[in-house]
Amino acid sequence: MYSQLSSENKMKDISNDTNRFAALDALRGIAAFSVMIAHYTDTYTVFYPNEIDFAFNFRYGGRAVELFFILSGFVIFFSITHCKNTWDFVKRRFIRLFPTYWTCLIITFITVSIFGLSRHEVSFREFLFNFTMIPQVFGAQKVDYAYWTLVPEFFFYTLIAIIFYLKKIKYINWICLFWLLGCFIHTQIHHIKFIGLFLNLNYGMYFIAGIMLYQLKLNKNSIVLWIALIAAYIIGFLPYLETDWQEMTAIILIYSMFIIFVFKDYDFLNQKILLFFGKISFALYLLHQNIGYIIMNYTKAYISNTWIIVLPILVSISAAYIITQFIEAPIMRYLKIKMLNSKN
Repeated sequence: MYSQLSSENKMKDISNDTNRFAALDALRGIAAFSVMIAHYTDTYTVFYPNEIDFAFNFRYGGRAVELFFILSGFVIFFSITHCKNTWDFVKRRFIRLFPTYWTCLIITFITVSIFGLSRHEVSFREFLFNFTMIPQVFGAQKVDYAYWTLVPEFFFYTLIAIIFYLKKIKYINWICLFWLLGCFIHTQIHHIKFIGLFLNLNYGMYFIAGIMLYQLKLNKNSIVLWIALIAAYIIGFLPYLETDWQEMTAIILIYSMFIIFVFKDYDFLNQKILLFFGKISFALYLLHQNIGYIIMNYTKAYISNTWIIVLPILVSISAAYIITQFIEAPIMRYLKIKMLNSKN
């Protein structure tokens, strides 16, 4: 199975270098924007009930987080085929994630410290633990609520790095099947605290779906891949079967978007505005929530309806663009020269 993955001809068919998977960036941008609107409407009312009279509640926009996880499974499994070794993979992940994360972490902490934000303030000690990206492991609170998704991402990258180091990538489908079994057992037993955290049993099915979809992009006729994909989907639906069919519908739509991508490229998504949001999506996701809440809390005395989200949206997009263009891009260029061109 893995021989199909490493086939140079097939890689050429789907990569196309300069324009490879541009639609995925657009999807990432849509996901980040959706989560932002969900946080500014539905999640805001959870933290601050009866404060603002919203005309709508974009609750299901939060389900776009699952799209992030599927995207990670897809893209990481693609990118690992271009890494020379495990250390190369780790360095590339560090360069892509930590400079932007640390920048947004520092900005968010300083902003909340200056202006205050009830229920979202953390101590300086907790702030330092956030530099690890997994503060929960050390019993520390997240600087920003949105950072919770970074923990599953972190442990997914760690697992892939371990598999890569052990030279077991060729067995990835079998590994994923056993991983799915663990995810299923976890949904039935509920909350196997640390084991569930480290083995990514809460959200592993979404990353697995991304891995399977990447391979189906190469080989649409593999029965094993389809079985694993369907199993991942079913396990992803289980938490919502008895609680919220609308949430499950949102998950189904997200899965469907990617299945369509397997069979037909989303060329219509290659629009400048969508690619723009894709480009700034990481910084936008990391920066928007607490800073947006501060703006909303300071302006709610003057704007008491849905229009209150316009200013934080504009500020978040502008700040994300500045960080991406003038901090993230130069730092990534510098680190790639220093770290990737050095001897392993």
